[in-house]
Amino acid sequence: MATQAQIEANRRNSQKSTGPRTEAGKLSCSQNAFKSGIYAEAPLVTGEDPATLDELAVSYRTAYRPASPDEHALVETLIHTDWLLRRMRRVETQLWNRQTDKLHDSSFYNGDPVYELAATYSGVEEYLDRLQRRLCALERIYRRNLTDLRRLQSSRPQPPDPQPLTDPDPPATTREIGFVPLFSIEPNQDAEPGEIPDPPLNL
Repeated sequence: MATQAQIEANRRNSQKSTGPRTEAGKLSCSQNAFKSGIYAEAPLVTGEDPATLDELAVSYRTAYRPASPDEHALVETLIHTDWLLRRMRRVETQLWNRQTDKLHDSSFYNGDPVYELAATYSGVEEYLDRLQRRLCALERIYRRNLTDLRRLQSSRPQPPDPQPLTDPDPPATTREIGFVPLFSIEPNQDAEPGEIPDPPLNL
């Protein structure tokens, strides 16, 4: 257990630490969160564009709209796995390009472009086999998480069907009960008093 004197000494020493002072030191320190830890702020390595990762994350979150902690975790895993797949594919391209450059600089290569691809492959075959295993593992993780996410979202409780809009007090339909004449009798100016006029003819 630390003594009181040691505690006081540690406090005095901590006041002397002001962190990085140069621009290079500040930049290096700012990247610490990117370098380690499963919950790193962003899975970036040197040369990768944070804006591209942000766009990828937004596209996944917009497409799947996670609504629960489980769905959020699966979507974040999809983003991370997709990012790693893209990185590994860039690694494959860089392996080919680096080996081709080494081939051109070597003294035993005669510069025949017909066999350049085969000569390059012979120098990276072992690396490509290991890289392919990594790609296959990432693709399995991606497919499994995508399947789990779709299953979770398909089991979401469905909202009830909206009820049709009805008038709470519909007007009562009324019908006149009684005798309805087939024709109306209009007064005839030429009829004698007490005489019943002839009905009109409906032609």
